[in-house]
Amino acid sequence: MSVLWLIALTVAFALLQAVIFHHFNLRKLSYERHFSQKSAFEGQKVELIEGMRNEKLLPVPWLRAESRIPRELVFEKEQMDAHEVSGGLYHKSIFFLPPMSRITRHHEISLRKRGVYDAGSVALTAGDLFSLARSERQEELDCGIVVYPRILSEDELPDPANRWLGEAVVKRWIMPDPFLVNGIRDYRAGDTLRDVHWRASARTGELCVKVRDYTSDPRALVILNVQTSEAQWADVGGQDVETMEQGIRIAATLCTRALAGGMDAGFASNACLAGRAGSGECIFVRPAGGGEQGDRLLDAMARMILHRELNFHTFLESLTDVTGQDILIISCYETGEIEEAMERLRQQGNTVETLRLERGRAAA
Repeated sequence: MSVLWLIALTVAFALLQAVIFHHFNLRKLSYERHFSQKSAFEGQKVELIEGMRNEKLLPVPWLRAESRIPRELVFEKEQMDAHEVSGGLYHKSIFFLPPMSRITRHHEISLRKRGVYDAGSVALTAGDLFSLARSERQEELDCGIVVYPRILSEDELPDPANRWLGEAVVKRWIMPDPFLVNGIRDYRAGDTLRDVHWRASARTGELCVKVRDYTSDPRALVILNVQTSEAQWADVGGQDVETMEQGIRIAATLCTRALAGGMDAGFASNACLAGRAGSGECIFVRPAGGGEQGDRLLDAMARMILHRELNFHTFLESLTDVTGQDILIISCYETGEIEEAMERLRQQGNTVETLRLERGRAAA
């Protein structure tokens, strides 16, 4: 009989504790998660920080936090807790929480690819001592990170890109700006007809030309063509994805270096931002200076998707208000229509150069 009583008491205890823990486990229990940085560069490492707080006198025997993490965020030291599933990594953390306690865990994560990633959806499951009953709760947290494209070293940057940036800085100091007029003088042999001031010439009866001033506010505009061929429609695919990613890294590097050198910098592309596919809105960040401009440029490049929103020559033709800028076009190809659009940009007072991309690398 004593054995039966022992079994009965054990069963009763197991059922009673299951009822108690099932009822109270998730009460006064909070979970939080955030990245150590709101933004970082591709290839860098950050921390994903988890925090659990049990604010009751009853312990939590075990609690499991499960979530799906984008596969571009790689756990460095906990691969046993992160398994590949469709669409990302399946990560879990197991906790034991004593009464009135708080536990914090730090997970080191490598940022594999630029983009905007959310890791805020978490499923919490708590159980009793014998796992007879479980309580579940879904948490939607503000836990995201913006991954900027990697900034290339000078050796990694193609020679044409280095030359263009250097010439853009020097040229704006030694050549007159076509849009800054400092006065009028008589025509001299060698002056171009573009500089003739026709109203002053008509008023004086003699040919007069405009005297150009020099700008101390150089402006660089990098334009990326996300089409790898004229026939490409919609999204970039296959091996061309890495080609475009390298193009974005080059653009980010040039803009960052231009800003560091005191220039205004801008970025444009016939691609669009995430969530805007099919809207007809392409990316265009007007040249400006300062640290906030650097954040705007890198944020746009992080959020852009490799989706052709407009045909490239159509996009170039739409830039009718772009004047007085040093433009570098990064593209895998050129066509007669693109060359015509580039010439129109030159007629608007811009300088226009090109950098040719080839599959897997930037052409030198």
